[in-house]
Amino acid sequence: MGGDEFVILSPYPLDFKKATFKYELSIGDVPVTLDASIGEAAYPTDGDSLETLILVADDAMYIQKYT
Repeated sequence: MGGDEFVILSPYPLDFKKATFKYELSIGDVPVTLDASIGEAAYPTDGDSLETLILVADDAMYIQKYT
């Protein structure tokens, strides 16, 4: 995982209605854009190890980010 990635573990199913967002704002006269992409993976459907789940979630995030 990179420095700008993190994992959320939840005992409950998560349902992301939107897996990407982009928010534009200004701080003083400086335009700032914040964006995020979310990839999800579920145990045991998508994998049975942490490493596999991270890979599946990472792939899902890139699909959301670039499509």
